[in-house]
Amino acid sequence: AIGCETVWADPQRFRQVATNLISNAAKYGGAYGPIRIQMHESEHCTSLVVADCGPGLPPGREHEVFEPFSARTEQITSASAGVGLSLVKQLVEAHGGQVRCNSSPYIETRFEAMFPLQSSAAAQTMQDADIRSVDPESVF
Repeated sequence: AIGCETVWADPQRFRQVATNLISNAAKYGGAYGPIRIQMHESEHCTSLVVADCGPGLPPGREHEVFEPFSARTEQITSASAGVGLSLVKQLVEAHGGQVRCNSSPYIETRFEAMFPLQSSAAAQTMQDADIRSVDPESVF
């Protein structure tokens, strides 16, 4: 359960991250079982986790899905997401967070977007310029 901490995230951008991760899971893993969506809180961040049981990614290639269009090559084509996941990475990092993927094909492919907890007005001010500089249209 989420505690009393505040996730520092622009609501529109957070919604965009969640929509992209959920849509990707439905598109590539939805036919293989349920999609799990969870929020986890740690000492320093709150994570949005989206997992599915689809074909996933070949071992060691999970990082490639965050590069625009690179996932469309070789054997990853059935699991590629084009620019959607690169946009997720760009938006999460603009918030001072991280995004990662772990995949065990047909067992679980798990995306985790980690957003920092709001710790001070100074941290928020420092990141504001980075968020405004991310233009979702720029990657299309």
